[in-house]
Amino acid sequence: MLVNTKNKLIIALITLLSVLSIVGLKSVHAGPARQSLDIKSVKIDFDTPIDLDVFIELQKNHKFKQQILEGEFTYDGTPIHDFYIINESNKIQDIKSEYIKSRKGLITDTNKNNPSSKNGEIPTFDNITLTNVTLIGEGKSVEAIKKDISNKNIKVKNLNEKDLGEIKPKDKVAPKKVPTPDESQMESVTSAAVVPSIPMSGTSYFYTSSAGGRYVQQNMTWPSVSFGADQTYEHDVFLYNYDRKTYLNGASIAYPGCFPTTTYAATSWPSESKPYLDTRFSDSLSFCEIDELSYTIGAAQANAIKANTNYYTYIRTAIGNDTADKFKVQAQIGHRTPSGCYTTWCSFGDASYNLVPAWSTVVPGTLSWQYGQSIPNAPSNVSITDPTANSLRVNFTDNASNETNIYVERKTGTGGTWVSLASFGTLTGTGNWYWINSSLASNTTYCYRLKATNSSGSSPYSNEACGTTTGSSTRSEVITDDKSSYFTKGGSYWWEASIGYNSHMFWTYVNGSSVSSWGENFN
Repeated sequence: MLVNTKNKLIIALITLLSVLSIVGLKSVHAGPARQSLDIKSVKIDFDTPIDLDVFIELQKNHKFKQQILEGEFTYDGTPIHDFYIINESNKIQDIKSEYIKSRKGLITDTNKNNPSSKNGEIPTFDNITLTNVTLIGEGKSVEAIKKDISNKNIKVKNLNEKDLGEIKPKDKVAPKKVPTPDESQMESVTSAAVVPSIPMSGTSYFYTSSAGGRYVQQNMTWPSVSFGADQTYEHDVFLYNYDRKTYLNGASIAYPGCFPTTTYAATSWPSESKPYLDTRFSDSLSFCEIDELSYTIGAAQANAIKANTNYYTYIRTAIGNDTADKFKVQAQIGHRTPSGCYTTWCSFGDASYNLVPAWSTVVPGTLSWQYGQSIPNAPSNVSITDPTANSLRVNFTDNASNETNIYVERKTGTGGTWVSLASFGTLTGTGNWYWINSSLASNTTYCYRLKATNSSGSSPYSNEACGTTTGSSTRSEVITDDKSSYFTKGGSYWWEASIGYNSHMFWTYVNGSSVSSWGENFN
């Protein structure tokens, strides 16, 4: 109970034998000599949307590592651009029914996180049309389906093709530093300033999805927008995977595709912004990144994003291999090269800005953030009082009015290891608080420290304070005549009716009081 007393790059192993990317193991990124790779990616923009059933029939005889199907629909007055992803692992599923299930899950999940939503009736989505598709696979499969599309007289507005076998690793890329969970910054990014091309406020949600699996939803708002004609924007969410444990599914399709193994994604950015799913290429372009796992949606035509509009991105995956995780969020401003290409392969980052600092926030949960705000002041005046055999009272002063959470850490004994123990969320105003830490061991010393956090980072730690629980409670009983002149009434006692009212009683001795020191009076 919390009471206000005032107001009441780990480097991957490279072999020539196989390509392995399995969460829980250190990945080995390799394959045949790059010059012989015949892996292509093609994004096909249809002149007019085509029926999902038509495309299902087209693709069923072709083998691809990944297919990203994109469509559009409107719910509650909001246009939504979505991505249904077919991986080799889920290709045998009923594509249409799973796509419909994913759309309904999106609406259910986002309605929970949007108090202003009208929660209108969820459409049946019986008729799904596709605006474009991205296909990744062997060159012969790509060429074959392009031919089938042409034979069906399906008109194509734009086609962006990338030979992934031509991707060359960069030289002289420094290996990444393996961070500690407490580090607030993991890389050099542009410092906080008034930057009109990034969102200035938003909310991050990580939860279990109504459609199965887990999802991350990122809400964001731009107070003003000044993107250039060729500029791109990426809203980058990263999960900590140096320990190979992630809340969301951490797998990627094999190099050189490197797309996250995502089930479904969507954004309320306008379709004119040309949204795309981003890959997980390492900085060196030589393997799929596995230490900091990105879940990213980008806008290839960022100047279509409008100011003072509450947008969101949403990505759903299978359940990861851990129940909790740490994350960070960055805004990346980039550009397209060539300017007529609108895929992830043509988008290049120029500057990044920290929206939620690295690894200071734990998921699942909700975190509201504001870009450029100062970190909160540290709690102070930590003291430990009121010891019992199984509890201690932790007193502290909250000195911040802009925190989103206050964390308390504890160690056993003065030489123990600090562990995160509890969090209090946002406390009202500033002032003195206390918290009862219960279920402790008796005759044991515990030490405590606290810190406050918000989207800009963590405060310094408070002072440390230690306290020791008392000896274990004992209860001894003795029968005595309640009328004895030697019997001192007081403390904890009761009549035992079975022995006889007003003749004998049980006396209870607590916390080490000695039976013999009382017994000598009972002659």
